[in-house]
Amino acid sequence: LQEMYAWRDATVNCIAELCPRTILEIGVGSGLIMYPLLDKVDKYVGLDISNTVIKRHKDCLSDMNTAVDLYHLSADNVDEICTGYLFDCVILNSVVQYFPSIDYFVDVVTKALSKLRVGGSLFIGDIRNYNLHRTLIQDKLIYERGAYTTTDIERMFFAENELDYDAETTIRRE
Repeated sequence: LQEMYAWRDATVNCIAELCPRTILEIGVGSGLIMYPLLDKVDKYVGLDISNTVIKRHKDCLSDMNTAVDLYHLSADNVDEICTGYLFDCVILNSVVQYFPSIDYFVDVVTKALSKLRVGGSLFIGDIRNYNLHRTLIQDKLIYERGAYTTTDIERMFFAENELDYDAETTIRRE
């Protein structure tokens, strides 16, 4: 639990250093990122595919004086909200690895970028590093079994269906 809070605090601090006044979070989930940022922003908009999650947050926030709008939508429908409104920061944290395809990912990122003010930030966080994924599998096998083979690692590596990020092949645009 302490490690999770340390991870959360590091992520929140990284976003806060961007000094956003308006935030759009795609995949608000449990609110681990949202709640600590609420007192630092003027407007927070979140969406999530789970209606239960959205209802829970609305209930929790009903007594608070905060400028929060929450929507029950899938990530690829982000363009349906706040039409004409632009944000200082769009957050995709702990969610993109679960997108169904790379085309879906590209579609969501394209729509997210269209929601940003000039000079705004797109924060994509909590994605595993592709180049370290075999090492992660190896560590997991050592922890669970104490022994493994190269075949075990390769089988698990190629069975993976979550998105991993390769910073070495990423093209950066300014």
